[in-house]
Amino acid sequence: MDVLSPNDENQFLFHYTSLGTALEHILPEPPRIRFSRFSNTADPRENKDWNFHITTPGELAAAPVNVEAEIGVASEKIQAGLRVLCLTEDSLPKGGETPAETRGFGLSRMWDRYSDKHKGVCLAFDRKALGEAILEAIPREYFFPGVHHYWQIPVTYRVLAERAQEVWDLDGDKVSQVGAERTVLSHLVMYHEGILFSKSMDWAGEREYRWVFFLAPGAPEFKVPIESALRAIFLGVDCPHVYDRSIQAVCPAGASIFRMQWNWGHFLTPI
Repeated sequence: MDVLSPNDENQFLFHYTSLGTALEHILPEPPRIRFSRFSNTADPRENKDWNFHITTPGELAAAPVNVEAEIGVASEKIQAGLRVLCLTEDSLPKGGETPAETRGFGLSRMWDRYSDKHKGVCLAFDRKALGEAILEAIPREYFFPGVHHYWQIPVTYRVLAERAQEVWDLDGDKVSQVGAERTVLSHLVMYHEGILFSKSMDWAGEREYRWVFFLAPGAPEFKVPIESALRAIFLGVDCPHVYDRSIQAVCPAGASIFRMQWNWGHFLTPI
């Protein structure tokens, strides 16, 4: 499978990171990638506490203080269990050549922001193989019983003021019926796209694709074996050449290594 000649834009996913993270935490045997806490995402609209509007059926009335407190505690607990892996998709043109900027590894702004100003790396994964590895590695003993626990979809970019109000409206009466935790969990399942997969238009150039899990308190660090899914390692144009051999030493068999160039008509050099 040639990562430079994809059959379609759903074939590969990409992950930008620093050279130090790649060499010290991802690529050493056995190569694994970590799901981060959702609170570590870069957008403050996502990494802060959820601000639900608690209502009663048929009207937007103020909820009792104790209900607000219970919802706050439950939301904090559930947010603490959210784990996310942020990736980048291709955006291939229909027919013809494939310019660098249409590839998931060809986004200069991503190199600057997430790969240490072009000194880091971008990892290329076979989407199907990565998904299989993730599902096999899930710590299922930390699932909440009876609740769907993960999603894998692209992020939607929109004017957030246009997001439907019901995304943040919680039924205060439901708390007394099933409890605050179950109320927030069921709301998250119903509105996961609006809560976990919607970002401001400011971020649209990232073409983000996410895997998101929510796990019960006490869940361990969640790492996924990637040897079967890794297809290429792209080095930033300013990644020091002295590290070429270090990358080669930890590169899994079957994965290729390239260095970005950004010259007109020529943007990669094999290593």
